Amino acid sequence: MNTSATLPDVNYESQPEILAILCANDEFKVWLKAQRHGLPDRDVRTAKFIRFSYLCRRALHLPDVAPPTPQTLLKRVLAQETP
Repeated sequence: MNTSATLPDVNYESQPEILAILCANDEFKVWLKAQRHGLPDRDVRTAKFIRFSYLCRRALHLPDVAPPTPQTLLKRVLAQETP
């Protein structure tokens, strides 16, 4: 008997947070690829990523500042990014 459909997802509350992180990461990668004259300064890249994070979080109706991410969740999200 398969009971996975009847059990609530343990990480349900973290799903919007994960989507916001992935959204910001994707937007940042697109922006980086569009830069024609090499990588911008580190401070510029940091500011741009923060801006993308802010925009993605607003689009998902999340607070502007993310709560601290547990290391296990962060490692799992980053592991999904690597092929």
